[in-house]
Amino acid sequence: MKHKKYKKSGRVMALLLSVVLMLGLLPLPVRAAGAETGVQLGDYIRLGSYDGEPILWRCVSVDENGPLMLSDKVLCDSMPYDAQTSENSVSGSHRRSSYRSKYGSNHWRDSDMRSWLNSDTEAGQVKWLCGNPPKDGYIVGGGAYDGKAGFLNGFTRDEAAAIKTVTQRSIVSHPEYTAGYIDAPGADLPYNTDIGSVADGYEGAHYENITDKVFLLDVKQLHTVYENLGGYYIAQNRNGVNWSYWLRTPVTDCNHDMRYVSPQGSIGRDAPCKGYYGVRPAFYLDAAYYAVTSGSGTAADPYVGAAPGKPADSTPLSPAERDTGDGNWDVDTETYLQVEMSDYYTKDPEYANATIPVYVIQKPRSDTENMVILFCAEGYTKSQQADFIKDVQQLWQATLNTEPYRSMADRFNVYALCTASKEGFGSNTFFRANTDGISTNFGNWRNHIFERIIGTSFLEKIHDAHIPNTTMPEADEYRQYDYVYEHINQFVVLANSGEYFGGSHDDIKSGIHYILAAAKNSYSKFILRHELGHGLFHLGDEYATSSTPVGEESYRASLNISHTADPMKVKWKNMLGFRNTYSCPHTDNSYVYNSSTVCLMRDSTKNEFCDVCALQGTKRMSQLISDPPALYVAVPEVKRYTGDYKNPSENSDAYRQADSSGYWRYQQDRESRLLSGSCKNRLSPDMTGQEIELRTIVQNLSDTEEQTVTLRLWVQHADSREFLAEEDFTIPVWSEKSKFWPKGALEYTGSDFDSGLVNCSLVYQIPADAQLESGDTIGFEVVDGAGNILANDRTENQSYTAVTVRYALEDGTAMPNTAPSVLPVPTGASVNWQPPQTLSGHTFVKKEVSGSTVTFVYQETSEQPEVKTYTVRYVWGEAPSDRKLPTDSRAYRSVEQAMDAVDTTFTAASTSNAHSGGHNGTWAFSGWDNGTLEGTTVVFRGTWRFTADSGSAGGGSAGAGGGSTGGGSAATPAKPETSTKPDGTKVETTTKPDGSSVTESKTPDGSTGTVKTDKNGQTTAETKLSAKALEDAKKNGEAVKAPVEVEASRNSSTAPTVSIELPKGAGETKVEIPVSNASSGTVAVLVHPDGTEEIVKNSLPTEDGIQLTVNGGATVKIVDNSKPFADTQNHWAKDEVSFVAARELFNGIGNNLFGVSGEMTRGMVNTVLARLAGANTEGGAKWYDKGTEWAVQRGISDGTNPTAPVTREQLAAMLYRFAGSPAVSGALSFNDANAVSEYARSALLWATQNGILNGVGGDLAVPAARAERAQVAAMLARYLRIAG
Repeated sequence: MKHKKYKKSGRVMALLLSVVLMLGLLPLPVRAAGAETGVQLGDYIRLGSYDGEPILWRCVSVDENGPLMLSDKVLCDSMPYDAQTSENSVSGSHRRSSYRSKYGSNHWRDSDMRSWLNSDTEAGQVKWLCGNPPKDGYIVGGGAYDGKAGFLNGFTRDEAAAIKTVTQRSIVSHPEYTAGYIDAPGADLPYNTDIGSVADGYEGAHYENITDKVFLLDVKQLHTVYENLGGYYIAQNRNGVNWSYWLRTPVTDCNHDMRYVSPQGSIGRDAPCKGYYGVRPAFYLDAAYYAVTSGSGTAADPYVGAAPGKPADSTPLSPAERDTGDGNWDVDTETYLQVEMSDYYTKDPEYANATIPVYVIQKPRSDTENMVILFCAEGYTKSQQADFIKDVQQLWQATLNTEPYRSMADRFNVYALCTASKEGFGSNTFFRANTDGISTNFGNWRNHIFERIIGTSFLEKIHDAHIPNTTMPEADEYRQYDYVYEHINQFVVLANSGEYFGGSHDDIKSGIHYILAAAKNSYSKFILRHELGHGLFHLGDEYATSSTPVGEESYRASLNISHTADPMKVKWKNMLGFRNTYSCPHTDNSYVYNSSTVCLMRDSTKNEFCDVCALQGTKRMSQLISDPPALYVAVPEVKRYTGDYKNPSENSDAYRQADSSGYWRYQQDRESRLLSGSCKNRLSPDMTGQEIELRTIVQNLSDTEEQTVTLRLWVQHADSREFLAEEDFTIPVWSEKSKFWPKGALEYTGSDFDSGLVNCSLVYQIPADAQLESGDTIGFEVVDGAGNILANDRTENQSYTAVTVRYALEDGTAMPNTAPSVLPVPTGASVNWQPPQTLSGHTFVKKEVSGSTVTFVYQETSEQPEVKTYTVRYVWGEAPSDRKLPTDSRAYRSVEQAMDAVDTTFTAASTSNAHSGGHNGTWAFSGWDNGTLEGTTVVFRGTWRFTADSGSAGGGSAGAGGGSTGGGSAATPAKPETSTKPDGTKVETTTKPDGSSVTESKTPDGSTGTVKTDKNGQTTAETKLSAKALEDAKKNGEAVKAPVEVEASRNSSTAPTVSIELPKGAGETKVEIPVSNASSGTVAVLVHPDGTEEIVKNSLPTEDGIQLTVNGGATVKIVDNSKPFADTQNHWAKDEVSFVAARELFNGIGNNLFGVSGEMTRGMVNTVLARLAGANTEGGAKWYDKGTEWAVQRGISDGTNPTAPVTREQLAAMLYRFAGSPAVSGALSFNDANAVSEYARSALLWATQNGILNGVGGDLAVPAARAERAQVAAMLARYLRIAG
């Protein structure tokens, strides 16, 4: 290699300037690096001293940091790079290991060498970054320097100021990159011993950025010295003897070894604790402040100077430990999951009740239509979650650039779950994963966190299906979690590590389905694609081998591996000879076969799937989405139709040599015959009379509809198209679709590979008299029965435009907990993505397109999806003094979970010998009952009973008699508790030993109320309302408030009953019953004298309870009749829908859906209003006949078009007539008032004046437009509320 010669230009000028300096007695700043008078490549300076001798430095390079100065000599012959750490149990550094304890650390950041070079302290005062000094007993071969002064102690203040503080790349080794302590994805740096190749692979190696003043050269800087100054990189010590010296670049695939330069110039490796190597420091000169006072820049007359005018340096050096977070989130936490894990899943309390922020990475459609992928962070701390989000974005974007993911790019919904770890990967992390997967050493069910904890919570709160969680996470039953993997198609554990690893853990039948992938390796994008091939597509590794024949059963269920290479029997027999499809083992003489040597499932550093895997992956994805494409068409190819390989069905023997040689020959033949793709210009005038073939593979993705495709072939001249031939092909239905990994499948036993698949081959002989011209190409296309082009001669080299998808609020700001995604779209194609109507509680407003950016705009709302939780409470009345009532502060996701959490400390066998009222005896516990749901609290009740010993004496608990007279129970009478409310109501509560209670209330106006709760939790209430109470309420226009309070129950049979008695002759009276947990779904249920029950449809929830109209008296139950529809949880009309559905005015449409955007017919409205009026709507030829008949009789509807969608103005008119057509005055003041039909003007005026119908932006928003079910529910609910 030629060496670059350094320039000596400017030397004369430097000498002249030195004279000026001496004459003027003033320092002259050197100009910026590269200027004529600056320190240039090859120049020498003298700066600082070591062991009392001045140090000579040479400029070995000038780069973006300025002049790189290298010590001319090895300053100290023996100086270990780092000490052993066996004594230091609490190291000041991170990533220590047994190897590093034995040999020292090769991590520059916390090394003793770095500590010493950057210290200016006195002798014995150096602060060792690793916490362990390089002293005798912890180094090998001598060279202890724990008692030395810091290296910079030999520099004056102005000399030290001339050293520039710089941040530069520092290569790291295995322990660092494994834990993700790197600043970019990378790979191991090769260990090359020759100076010419020492830096090969440097740019792609794992590194971190370190801020230093003084440092050692790394391999790239060393190679630069060699390029600039030749053999100067070989050093001598101060005695003029060639000497070895340390580099700061570690041997990266090792825990401890460091690199050094030998006296002969080769690069060696050795343990850092050894003192056989010297130190040759380097630094960057701060050329902006360095001022020369003397010298000419030669070795004999070096520049002498300093930086006297430089301000104090405020840039801190990198600390010993990499900053892995201060415990604060660096991401939005507005959308999150709160999950609870018992000891089954983690024994670390910090993870037991984890907060998990959730980010939307990509969501072009609803979760119910698309595949759902959940990335979970592993080894990222709270303040590294932004880095996790970035890693997910980059890796997912790379995934979508590969087929078949790219063709389905908009059919993935991708989320990032910020499962924060306390430490880096391989240490104390959220999942406790290692390179092999999640370890079960830290919890029996640790690797079931996904389906049992995270998945259920995600589906309840985040997923658009909003499926309530009713599972029991500590039960052995797996089938209760099958729904998780039906709605979440893949969990991905993304490890904050630069090591090369990945794995798929796929045993859905046993509740495990996740993949693990390293995030920061240079091959991470390939790892993720490969592992998704396993987890999402269920493809096998194509590097499996067998030295003996295997039976068909071994690979019957494999999608991409065969037990035979027989061209007539191999799975892909109909694809043989198409593109790269052949039959070949991973290694010659193996009896396990794949279809290609070029496949991502064979080599995870290859970019693409083979044609077989792409086909199978597409078939699998079509099972997981709504409205999949009708057909899959492989990229077509055109070849000359000649030779042994032209037709496998005619000459199958050509495909029998199933080894690498056979595959190579096939590929050579194929390449020689290709006329498409990159070979399309091979068509030449001398090909007349030859046969050519257009071939593709078509898969029907439907099991119900047969399809037709047409292959068309032509010659494309410079300015015209000469049609050659076309042929139709029938694509039969995919009859075995139900057997091929359908959605929700737990296992796969195999299916017919060829079901629904057709090898489409159009062979055409070019006429002998054809007029072919130079530059002609073969054009082609594949079209479906409707004429849509499915593929053509441009498909293989199709260009794509990167379309950025953003999620924003109406003010233009990014929606919290979302990240921009980039989707590849065929250039020139239009997109028609239908974004989810709600996202994190926000409502979709519009789509904005600007260039290649699509923004989904949502209306900001503070409303978040409600997730109901349940608590547990224990009641046992009087109890022994040495027994404490259990408490449970946890929140449960379902009633079943809460019921299952019953305390096991106290059972029917529990006893106590504690005294009772001075008596000796035995307490016996009844055990807990089955639990009663009271609102959202499950109450478990039990009873202690005391039996006194015979002859027990003393001041017992039997009352005034002063003693117990036998062996019976001696219970203390309950003492009432009294209180007075602010309104003067007196309340007295008596709780009995068995847990039952009675609360009596009396108001100042004479009303009374009694609430009784028996030992089983059943509540009954009675209230007598005084005439004065009714008079005062009527005067104030209010309802009469009953002096009782109850808690609504979901179960009508156990709901509290309230009996209301009014004064004689009171007539219809509005009464409000206080309810502690009232909601829009709370209703009063009238109990008729015969015991039948009827929902009071006009019972209205108030701020404090439920209001209803009573005539004389009534007995009602207070029931929580909420209907938690999945599609209303984030909807603007959630409360209104809950209100009307709870009163059973509306029903859902099935599958736990209300159908918020569905249409409402006129007949439906007639029926709803009839039900509201109490009319019987059962019977009739059609379900709406009775309701419509009732509406016609009352003039509410004319009865026409009962199946037609009702419009907003029609609905308002029907409600207006139902209300009795009250008088109105005024005029409609909306911009579009003229669009209102004449018949509806009074009705719309009434509706808008009473808040039943609201305008939008000054408009009535198309009064003649159809009313959606949610809008109808809202208007009806508002009407009932104002009607009172």
